[in-house]
Amino acid sequence: MNYLDSPYSDATEARRLAHQGRIAEALVLFDRSIARFENAVRDRPDYMGRPHSDPSIADISGYTKLGLTYAWRADALATDGKGEQARRSADTAIKYAETFPEVHQIRAQIYMALDRNEEALEMADKAISCDPGSPGPHVTRSIIMANLGREDEAAAAMDAAIERGSKDPRIYVMRAMRLDKLGRRDEAIAAIDEAIRLDPRETASYQIKAVILEAGGDTRGALLAIEAAVRLVPDNDTLKKMRSTIRERSARGGEGRPARGERGRQTQ
Repeated sequence: MNYLDSPYSDATEARRLAHQGRIAEALVLFDRSIARFENAVRDRPDYMGRPHSDPSIADISGYTKLGLTYAWRADALATDGKGEQARRSADTAIKYAETFPEVHQIRAQIYMALDRNEEALEMADKAISCDPGSPGPHVTRSIIMANLGREDEAAAAMDAAIERGSKDPRIYVMRAMRLDKLGRRDEAIAAIDEAIRLDPRETASYQIKAVILEAGGDTRGALLAIEAAVRLVPDNDTLKKMRSTIRERSARGGEGRPARGERGRQTQ
């Protein structure tokens, strides 16, 4: 067996299959990769190197590759709805690849999905400390903060992701949602407009823009936003129903949904 190629090439191929949604095939290949790594622990210690916890060492030894394999396997298991199995695989991964931010981030996402948000937050912060310049862990941190009801910190974490150069329109959409919850509607609209600029064919961005605008009483702007979405997907019944609802409100004199700060007062 060529240890330089075989176990880790199995793992990278399994990861590719998982990204294609071929989870069952991926899990078989992940398990084969792990079995081969375990053989290498016994037979080829020169290939495996040594496990370590020194954050200044970012090697790619056999042990580190084994840790990444467990992490990618955990991600596939989580996608397959096997949360506890995913957690155990992620916990094993950290024993071998403690210096890799991707491992901490995957682990944080799994714990978050299990509603163990306080623990997930520690893991997201560890991912950030391992790689402060990467936007991904900040996005994970933002979602965790939102789950914990800490909306100001959720918005700040999303800003941190953008400051680190992310051009993923989904991040701008999430930022808009965080800002809207804080009542910062103008900033929310600016964020959603940037998402639309980055990916003008994503209908969800127009939908969210319509919701934010209508909540602020701008039914005309909301209608323009949802019309843009309908033009992209003319046969989408959900979009057409949303357009009809906004048109009805507009016809009644432009009344929008009450702003967040006004909703409680209107029901008192």
